Amino acid sequence: MYSVDLAAKEFFSQLGVDFTIFVAQAKKKNISRILPGLQAYRLQFGQLRHSLLRSIDELNSFSHIVYWGDFLNNPRYGRADFAPRDVSCGLAKSEEEAWLRWGRLFALTDGAPSGRVMSVGGNFQHPLDAAEAETLRTFLSKADCVLPRDPYSLKNIAPLASPSTKLAGGIDCAFLLSNHDQFVEEGKYFCYEFGRSALPDTEALVRSVEAATGLNGIRLADWLNLRYKSADAVFWRQKAVISSAQFILTDIYHLSINALNSGVPVFCLGEPSGAQTGTLGDFKKKVLFEMLTLDDHYYEIEGNAEAPYAHVLEAIKDRPGRASAQWKERVAHIQQLKNSFRSDLIAAL
Repeated sequence: MYSVDLAAKEFFSQLGVDFTIFVAQAKKKNISRILPGLQAYRLQFGQLRHSLLRSIDELNSFSHIVYWGDFLNNPRYGRADFAPRDVSCGLAKSEEEAWLRWGRLFALTDGAPSGRVMSVGGNFQHPLDAAEAETLRTFLSKADCVLPRDPYSLKNIAPLASPSTKLAGGIDCAFLLSNHDQFVEEGKYFCYEFGRSALPDTEALVRSVEAATGLNGIRLADWLNLRYKSADAVFWRQKAVISSAQFILTDIYHLSINALNSGVPVFCLGEPSGAQTGTLGDFKKKVLFEMLTLDDHYYEIEGNAEAPYAHVLEAIKDRPGRASAQWKERVAHIQQLKNSFRSDLIAAL
């Protein structure tokens, strides 16, 4: 999610304020050489510098604490993703210890920092059990403002929030990353990459799209494999390729966002899903396209169907061009959501 953190760096830089981007975890090999002096830990990733957060008390010197994007404050993430990774990073001895650490850092179970607490662009789509709801209620009671990324998340947390917590709808934080490539000339190709859903024979799908459109398919093979030193160069190189594509074909959530943010049509695929089941579940893609009024650009694929991609091929052949009034209207709607989110966020700071 390089684009999510880049958006944070750009957003707060444009405000002209001093800020620090914290992470709570890092790969064990990156921190083992400096233990126990974790206070000095810094991680360079592309153009980003992260500091390692070990205790909520480290945030007391900040006027604002902004939980930026992802599932950070979602208890399901804390239990299923954060906890096992914390153990693998060597930051906790057991998953139960890691779960408690997540609670202190992201649910504020042992008290809140002194600054204004905000959560923006977070995902709370999971159906919550009683224990998860209570944990989330704890966080919401201490948060000053929560702007989740979608209507489902907002609906889920609204009954748990205290009257003093400002709630409003938002979008994914990656949409706040500026684009200087939105109106470039279209190339004679489309871009594709898969890797998030268990879709059948995507290579055959790509060949079928090439045959149906007469366009070459360019694979964005490095999208899910950015490296520490080369991340920035590779990311922006791929963004440039995306910006001139006629459309994108993918099952990847943030690739979809980055393409749409550049005004490029996306045909996004996923498995049938009626609820968010994990941080990589397909429901969040379905909700994204629904809230952008792009329902007709999201396709649930039945893996055992005789011709699972037939409707996708028909839609691609009948697609409106990027220069069409229909597509420009959709891009304008996305821009309106972005502007509203930015304004609400600035007003809440």
